[in-house]
Amino acid sequence: MKPFKVMAVLISIFFVINFKLAVAETITNETILTMVEAGLGEELINSKIKTSQNQFDVSTEGILKLKKEGVSEKIIKTMIEVSTKSDTLEQKTISTVNRAESPYLVEKAPPIEKEQKELSSTASNTNHNEDNIYYARCNLKVIKGNHITWVNWQSTPTFIHAGTRLKVTRTGNTASVVNIETGSSYTLDIGADGEVFLEKFVTKKPLDINQFSADVLNNIKNTVARIGMTKEEVYTAMGPPTNIGNVRSNTKTYEDIMSADLWVYARRRFGKNIGVEFDAGTGRVNRTEGIWK
Repeated sequence: MKPFKVMAVLISIFFVINFKLAVAETITNETILTMVEAGLGEELINSKIKTSQNQFDVSTEGILKLKKEGVSEKIIKTMIEVSTKSDTLEQKTISTVNRAESPYLVEKAPPIEKEQKELSSTASNTNHNEDNIYYARCNLKVIKGNHITWVNWQSTPTFIHAGTRLKVTRTGNTASVVNIETGSSYTLDIGADGEVFLEKFVTKKPLDINQFSADVLNNIKNTVARIGMTKEEVYTAMGPPTNIGNVRSNTKTYEDIMSADLWVYARRRFGKNIGVEFDAGTGRVNRTEGIWK
């Protein structure tokens, strides 16, 4: 087979694989660096960028880092072009949030059509059935499409903060979650069918965030675990882990997780996991691995 035919076949295969992966994969700056280091060309990388979901850091600092690591200006330009306006607005909201209004990171409010706004306004003024009222037990990570999953991808910067008052309606292993204050709605993949598994994410008892020290509140705001934190504090900051030890947590209860001394979180679909180890005697963090902040 002639060289140009071989190249054409390889490119065709690349685009088929690229399309399938794009459905499930969210690429980041680190993904781009990995592809550049692997020697992939600009055209292939730009095609990957344009056909995948993304969470790019295209701040001045992020661009300078990419340039320093050898990413071409053409690739960086494509990254900037595909970064959605909603992501830009989200970063602006996060950087300007008024601490007096909330001691930790506010959630990203999704775009709402006029009819949805009217519905939300009506809902916020309605006395909700107390049977459906819960409080976020922890920071609930939200991925694009207003989806919360038991895998709890840690790389997403958007989340519902711990203690938020919610209206929750469970059906099997999924639930509809509505922020009572804002009217924003979400879908929650609980991981297994049952109220006991729902309680890993929400609780009937209001959560008093102010019970934590200033340092712990800062860690909760940044959704990270630090050495010395208790299991309750780490859970509030990072939510349920993907694994306890080598076992998946989708069928584990809150009590099961709290009795384990090794929690493993998934940062994103392709990437190094985050490990948090607790001292069996004190119940406090004595080692972390993969914490990136």
